[in-house]
Amino acid sequence: MKGGARLGVGVTAAANVTLAGLNAASGVLLARSLGPTGRGEVAAIQLWGFLLATVAVLGTTDAVVYFSARRSERAGTFATSAAALTMLAALPVVAAGWVAMPVLLASQSPDTVRLARLFLLFVPLYAVANQPGQALRGLSSFTRWNVVRLLPSVLWVVVVVSAIATGNRSPGFVTVGFLLGWVLSFGVSVGMARPVVRPPYRVDVTSWGPMLRYGLPLMLASIPQWLNVRLDQLLLAAFVPSEELGLYVVAVAWAGLVTPLVNALGVVLFPRLAAEQDEQAREQVLFLGIRVTVLVTAGLVLAVGVLTPLAVPLFFGGAFAAAIGPAAILVAGSGLLATNFVLEEGFRGLGRPGDVLRAELGGLAATAVLLAALLPRLGILGAALASLGGYLMTTLLLLHGLRRTVTGGVLSRCVPHRQDVRELVAGVASLARLRPAQG
Repeated sequence: MKGGARLGVGVTAAANVTLAGLNAASGVLLARSLGPTGRGEVAAIQLWGFLLATVAVLGTTDAVVYFSARRSERAGTFATSAAALTMLAALPVVAAGWVAMPVLLASQSPDTVRLARLFLLFVPLYAVANQPGQALRGLSSFTRWNVVRLLPSVLWVVVVVSAIATGNRSPGFVTVGFLLGWVLSFGVSVGMARPVVRPPYRVDVTSWGPMLRYGLPLMLASIPQWLNVRLDQLLLAAFVPSEELGLYVVAVAWAGLVTPLVNALGVVLFPRLAAEQDEQAREQVLFLGIRVTVLVTAGLVLAVGVLTPLAVPLFFGGAFAAAIGPAAILVAGSGLLATNFVLEEGFRGLGRPGDVLRAELGGLAATAVLLAALLPRLGILGAALASLGGYLMTTLLLLHGLRRTVTGGVLSRCVPHRQDVRELVAGVASLARLRPAQG
């Protein structure tokens, strides 16, 4: 990797580790203060808001990254135009969610349904607040971009700690605090972007077409992608008590420790491939990123998997001991999920979002079939196995798509060798010697 790419990976990896730590801290504090039932209620409140926010952005966040990387002088226009478009899209999405929420959360209490409706305010907040940061990412201003994306998680920890300190340990208090945190994050992201993202900051309606043509396939892919990760929780929220959902959410949180370092590779790979004009060089960068991903993922899955039986009850409390089995399965699944993320970022950088959509649809189909077969019989353990199977199907379909995209063999170029180990070690060692990039 070149020095700038190594620094981008290093900064993003550090931010991802910090993000994982913040999420772990908030997860542990919520679990210990609310217990399985309260933790399940918070998950039920937030689940559909997160999904509908993914729909409302229409894939424009990825489009802003892609077009800003290719035409940096128009980054401000791309970000502003995307924000206006997604705000318009958010209005009918919120209305539909408001009407459907009592059905979607049929097994939850009326208070949980009411707070889930309130949480729909997150949809327009997310749709608009993300755009300045995505322009920073497209311009490879990774230091500023990582500050922007860390802030909501920092504020979420502040909200949870405040709830514990003041005795307001209720889903309602943390829901309102979460929303206020995103309002503040939007203001900070605009301030961080202005010195780097070039004006004019105007709405260019003619840019909506190209952004939608690029972004809509990715949005359509992100829905099955999101559902591949959350369909199990959505079904649990609809059909089982909050206590079981709370146990499963903790298992998911623990398994999520695998992904932050690996995802940093994909974050940098996307704009790096988009900016590369030579096809042969693009393939070399792509397969190097895949091989390094395999190395890092294998080590993390092994380390986190070994710690699972001791760490889950230690950190989250003895009341969550029943989450150990699902957590162990989901650790392996997170390894596949992280690998899929890097592969999909590679396809985005190559300008082939349709391959991402096809792979995620296949994975979602596998997840749905497995959930129907396993969830009624095995409960949350069956949900974990279904997720693992869905992630594996997505991996296989992504590799199949890669075979149709590049010249030459695929599997042999994805298998790490000694030079990749040396490259990884050299990259890590060089990060300490690199000066931070401007911005």
